[in-house]
Amino acid sequence: EGSVVTWAVGMSGAPRSAVLITTRGARVPLARAANGDYVGTLRARESALYRLELPDRTLDFHQLAVHPDAAPAVVILRPAPRSVIARGASRVVPLEALVRDDYGVTSAGIVATVTSGEGESVRFRERALTFSARRRANEGTRFSVMVNLDTLGMAPGDELYFHVQARDTRRPPNVGRSETVFLALADTGTA
Repeated sequence: EGSVVTWAVGMSGAPRSAVLITTRGARVPLARAANGDYVGTLRARESALYRLELPDRTLDFHQLAVHPDAAPAVVILRPAPRSVIARGASRVVPLEALVRDDYGVTSAGIVATVTSGEGESVRFRERALTFSARRRANEGTRFSVMVNLDTLGMAPGDELYFHVQARDTRRPPNVGRSETVFLALADTGTA
């Protein structure tokens, strides 16, 4: 959906005109290119049948199948979906997400919520975090950042919930999101 489809039709002879006509009413005039092919483009918005019309004949119908654009698929690769950071362990956690989209990805960000306290005195702080690195990979785009839990103001017993949101290059953009990941700092208190 929204892709630009280009036809390049090779023909023997040089017809005065060549036009692709869709069952949705679109007319795509084909212009002769330097290599002799007849070329035309159409922005595909919906499925249709089309046929080539020449001055002396009309050819059979063919199908143009247009599939709706899906939101980006977002998977968090690191850390594990549920993690507890042990006492004395590093409070700098690597976060890596893989984003796949047929249009391409413009941006990805992290929506994080830190919870502190217990029972009725639980406090919630929401933060937007950014990725520090982005690289193309065969399977999509990888985003990564090292998240410093101390910088987020986390103390033993606090928890961090986050998910990743990504936008594609479509206008208006589609937005996809990952599953929520849970990180906790082990409580140093004794029962």
